[in-house]
Amino acid sequence: MYAYNYALRITHYALFEGRFFMKNTIFTGAAVAIITPMNADGSINYEKLGELIDFQIENSTDAIVICGTTGEASTMSDEEHLECIRFTVE
Repeated sequence: MYAYNYALRITHYALFEGRFFMKNTIFTGAAVAIITPMNADGSINYEKLGELIDFQIENSTDAIVICGTTGEASTMSDEEHLECIRFTVE
């Protein structure tokens, strides 16, 4: 798990008449990519995922990046991605 100690600025870019234009900033601050914990059978361990998310929130993380940023995306179905996002948001 890696936290970036510098300000992270993510910006949308729009293409209009062949030129790129910068849009509004999504967020600023530190983003942490967390693992997606798995059970022995390959299913997602939501109890452990909840603990990891709570730890980040308790320690004032500005943004949590989930679902495959540490390599597990190729083993997750679309449904699992969506469920992880729902779980994290709730």
